[in-house]
Amino acid sequence: AYYLRASGHQVDIFDQDFEPGGMLRYGIPDYRLPPDVLNRELEILKKMGVNFHLNTKIDSEFGIPELKGQGYNVILLAAGIPISKSLLVENSNLDGILPGLEYLRSAKGNQKSNLKGRIVVIGGGNVAIDSAMTAFRLGAEQVRLVCLESREEMPAHDWEIAQAEEEGVIINPSWGPKRFISDKGRLSGVELKRCIRVFDEQARFDPQYNEDETDHIPADFVIITIGQEADRELLQHVDALGKESKTLLKVDKDFRIGIEGVFGAGDIIRGPSSVVEAISDGRESAEVIDRYLGGNGLSEIIHDLGLVDQPRLDASSDSIQRRRQAVKTADPGKRKLGFGLIDETYEDQAARFEAQRCLQCHLRQLITPDILPPELWLPLNNETVESIPTTEGVFQLSNGEKEIIRICGSANLRDGLTECLDNPGDARYFNWEEDPMFTKRESELIQQYLQEHGKLPSGNDLDDELF
Repeated sequence: AYYLRASGHQVDIFDQDFEPGGMLRYGIPDYRLPPDVLNRELEILKKMGVNFHLNTKIDSEFGIPELKGQGYNVILLAAGIPISKSLLVENSNLDGILPGLEYLRSAKGNQKSNLKGRIVVIGGGNVAIDSAMTAFRLGAEQVRLVCLESREEMPAHDWEIAQAEEEGVIINPSWGPKRFISDKGRLSGVELKRCIRVFDEQARFDPQYNEDETDHIPADFVIITIGQEADRELLQHVDALGKESKTLLKVDKDFRIGIEGVFGAGDIIRGPSSVVEAISDGRESAEVIDRYLGGNGLSEIIHDLGLVDQPRLDASSDSIQRRRQAVKTADPGKRKLGFGLIDETYEDQAARFEAQRCLQCHLRQLITPDILPPELWLPLNNETVESIPTTEGVFQLSNGEKEIIRICGSANLRDGLTECLDNPGDARYFNWEEDPMFTKRESELIQQYLQEHGKLPSGNDLDDELF
């Protein structure tokens, strides 16, 4: 929405919730993303003229055909994967078993869950970590996290795992739920079985267990965080909607889903990922959509910093070796009593010290784009030849169509190329490589050319008898 509106398009956002922000508002706890920060970001969109249609669900009754009927030229499906996957084991429907995303959502609302007692979180990702840390903030006395993966395989960020353990979360890796234990129709515990392998030789999810090694954990609540999926009602309301799986949209390289004017981006096409990756998809899909609508693509925003560019990085060893400034972190024992920020931002002086560690970041504006694939041939002129070292090696000359016309070894590459400048003939480009055994390398390159083309380069032609 931001990039398309900045390019001059009218943009409307349809959101099923009463407040905008999606997972940023309803899935990420306040101790990582305070609501006032999110609101300031969203206010920018509103001031730009982006229209928000809240409390509006896209489903089988109001979907793509209806939106097209209202005159929208392009529809981008970026609804994420907001539904928690269920765990199909014995007694999985007991009272006291909660889906992770819905649980985090309730923790962000006015009706917070009361989680007194012992909590078990099943899963090893970042949602599992946030669910475990949120449980303490909602009154849990003990929190355990159980996951199939070993500690090294856990998909959650190492620093998030460390934060959870600092607050008292107990990690039980390499275990999976065998069944939930019932006491008069309500959850009382979890029976676990040892997981001996999570992925097969092709890195596909294929957990294997030792059914004879089990354990039992008492629990008053279990929070299931084993994955997420898209809203199936959104995916099924149009027959032609392509699906890569039961829960993900299938798109081509231009984010198209196979219906004219309809695109998909974010977690709904890639599966669980990060906020940064979702924003990247938004940027790239906006580029594609702008071109689809007849634009020239998004313009890069180049800031004029008013600095004199010195291409040499003459930084002192002191500035290079200076350690990163530490961010103030709240005490683990105190922070788990509420939803205040865990990591504060830099204070003024610390931010200045941190900025002094930078090596002239604005120089990136001077970097020319890469030529991909890299250009093999250099122009045969005085300026380029002067940059070639005076060492042994082999150079090849080519014509205007970059067809090889001569292969030559030389004890001095620059001198050899300079001689070619005096009488270039059809030569317009050259390449070179250093090699002290230049006669041997020259012979190898000539043989390679001969085998590929069935003849010698025109500049290396020999008379028939010698050939």
